[in-house]
Amino acid sequence: MEKLRWHKSFYLFGLLFIYVLAQFIWWATLLYRQSVEIALLKNPSNLDKAISDSQFMIFGEGAVFLIILLVIIIYAFRSLNAELNLALRQKNFLLSISHELKTPIASIKSIVQTLLKRELDKDQQKKLLLGLENENQRLGGLIENVFVAQKITNGKFSVPTKDQNLGEFISQNWGQWTKAFNQKPELDLVPNLKAKVDLHAFELVMINLANNAFKYGGSDTIFRCSTQNNPKSVVIKVSNTGSEIPAKELDKIFDLFYRVGNEETRKTKGTGLGLYICRSIIKEHGGNIKVENNLNRGVTFEITLPSA
Repeated sequence: MEKLRWHKSFYLFGLLFIYVLAQFIWWATLLYRQSVEIALLKNPSNLDKAISDSQFMIFGEGAVFLIILLVIIIYAFRSLNAELNLALRQKNFLLSISHELKTPIASIKSIVQTLLKRELDKDQQKKLLLGLENENQRLGGLIENVFVAQKITNGKFSVPTKDQNLGEFISQNWGQWTKAFNQKPELDLVPNLKAKVDLHAFELVMINLANNAFKYGGSDTIFRCSTQNNPKSVVIKVSNTGSEIPAKELDKIFDLFYRVGNEETRKTKGTGLGLYICRSIIKEHGGNIKVENNLNRGVTFEITLPSA
């Protein structure tokens, strides 16, 4: 349906351009004939110069007119195309978020029903309760992402930064952020890693990067974090051994609702909010985030923040 709308827009702009061009040619022809007729009446002996002046005027004005027209049509076409792409991503987001919310809700319902209807020993109860906690955290994370994204798009998002010991905070929460991975995550922290951050917002960035690695690399991906102290900034590199990102999409993955790959063939879950939130949070800190493919496999996100 969206492709059909795109093609209709393309044909509409094409027909509009052809119509305006035909009108311009008709106008130029009439103007040229009128100029020749006026020259014949006023001064037949100077007809060649009059024709030359008329041609110069028509071609000059015509060139300016066509350039302006072409710029307007290209700008309008690109704007419409961007709106159609955004509408498509919003539609896909609604479908994705509906599915993403249903999954933990269904799991929570199943666990609660099992606990209520069956007699279980303590180990079985503990296992189910841990699963319940995980699904609850997953559901809470999805809802928080939606709320944060809404604040960002409405221009109401801000972070109260303070001087914090970022290395200590990462070390304390690393196990919680990476518990979904089977392979032992690798953490390499430099001493005295201090930055001006809001810890809750930074934690949301790390959780989204971990979730992103899990979605595109699975539980067996190797998740790494290394840090670096610079004179005026700190650098946090978060990498994984999951899927690489096509080069043409590297600049787009931080856009709102954007997801890598073809929507019709994609198998990975997601909402297209996580990396958009990461970039917005880091920018709000006065920092920067970028991504590049690793030489062997996976990707590396590099975060730069002002040092404390």
